Amino acid sequence: MTIPTKLPASFIELAPAIVNQLQEALALDYWLVAQFVAKHFQFIAVAGEKNELVCGNAVPMECFDPIRPSPFQTEEDGPVHFAMVRVPIEVGGEVVAVIAGVHHCDLSPGAYRQCEPLAQLLGRMLGEIVSLESKVRQTETLSQTDPLTGLLNRRGWEQGLAREHAHCRRHRTVSMLIAADIDNLKAVNDQHGHLAGDQLLQKVAEIFQKAMRATDLVARTGGDEFAILAVQCPEKSATLLQQRLRASLKEANISMSFGIAALDGSTSGTQTWETADQALFQDKKRETRAR
Repeated sequence: MTIPTKLPASFIELAPAIVNQLQEALALDYWLVAQFVAKHFQFIAVAGEKNELVCGNAVPMECFDPIRPSPFQTEEDGPVHFAMVRVPIEVGGEVVAVIAGVHHCDLSPGAYRQCEPLAQLLGRMLGEIVSLESKVRQTETLSQTDPLTGLLNRRGWEQGLAREHAHCRRHRTVSMLIAADIDNLKAVNDQHGHLAGDQLLQKVAEIFQKAMRATDLVARTGGDEFAILAVQCPEKSATLLQQRLRASLKEANISMSFGIAALDGSTSGTQTWETADQALFQDKKRETRAR
């Protein structure tokens, strides 16, 4: 069984050094670091007699159950015939990985006790790494998120657009960019107050999010401006998407203008966005004349 790792790259890079250091301190049959995913422990790094232990493979969590034979005994009790060191790596009180050492031959209890503090220290260090990187990711996410709607903000949008533009150019695929803005946000703010305007923005965000796939990007790029990037989407499908959005917005008594442009790598993401914005301007003029 192979499970994709969810731990940060720095953790994965450091894990082999951790098990090698433990193996030097006390040579057991093997030392390993494994992450906890879906009731399994997946091997990240292994030192010692590896045999069937292959990095990337996973075993049920019961294999590292602390109820298994334990060497907690005095020197007078004699050597340990089965030793397991199991140090959980915790982040926010949740076990995300484990450092484990296993030995199936005679082992002095004193030797075991000498290595346990080192394993605990290294476990705490790895836990701090995961916790720190999690906080960094959260900060980065917040810096790219519009606090009112929960959508990407302009910064997050521009970064996502740049990534998708590079992908389209490299793989010769086409994604569709949709620019949109609310036709009457200022009137709502003037007549009903900014709280009503905020609720209108949140409703638009809700409608857009429900209509899009998980792989698509949805952003609030300005006061009443939104942007959608439909990844690997034919132009016909983007037109149908726009029609569905209009219908959902109409049911909520919201009027918006739209502009569509193809992102295919032949022009920059910024130029494609400008093309969509120009199409939006023309659509807004048509809507104004219609009213």
